[in-house]
Amino acid sequence: IDKEDIEQHLAYKFGESWNLLLKSSRNFLTTGKFLYFAMCQESENFDFSPVVIEYSKALEKEIYEKIFRAFRDRTSVKVDKNLIFNEFLKGTKDLTLGQMSYILNSIEQNSEFNNFLNQLFLDYNNYFHNYNFPKKLEKFIYKFRNKSAHIEPITKEICEECDSYLLEEPIRLLINFLIIYNNKKF
Repeated sequence: IDKEDIEQHLAYKFGESWNLLLKSSRNFLTTGKFLYFAMCQESENFDFSPVVIEYSKALEKEIYEKIFRAFRDRTSVKVDKNLIFNEFLKGTKDLTLGQMSYILNSIEQNSEFNNFLNQLFLDYNNYFHNYNFPKKLEKFIYKFRNKSAHIEPITKEICEECDSYLLEEPIRLLINFLIIYNNKKF
């Protein structure tokens, strides 16, 4: 298993979006694929949780940096109805993937955060409401991330389903996030 081969494989899957990923996210995904291939060569009876955790870290890093940290860095708003979001906006708490999902699933219309997201994403309404990114993120967390991080083993098949959920049609959660993300500097 060669790291460069894995990176080329992932770059092919992501297409132009590969270079939109943060360097740390590309590393998490490469590590996850490396672990997957290494485990498959030895036996299919491994717990594939480490692979899913690496994928989860990539998704979490992208959402944290590109949505939440970007909002905190660009806004003067330091008060929100959500107490956890409040602590984050004040700089006293970091957010977990689950907390970010909860916040994205409870955005108030006409809030400054909603307006920020509308500027940040191309076709925000379609992406957040028709494609329903927040609900798909929540499903990823419950179906893959939480199971891998706690006491339930992840089979090879569930790991492959996770990979597909992030990178393949029809969901492509991570790739679609990068495509619709506006990547412009404010």
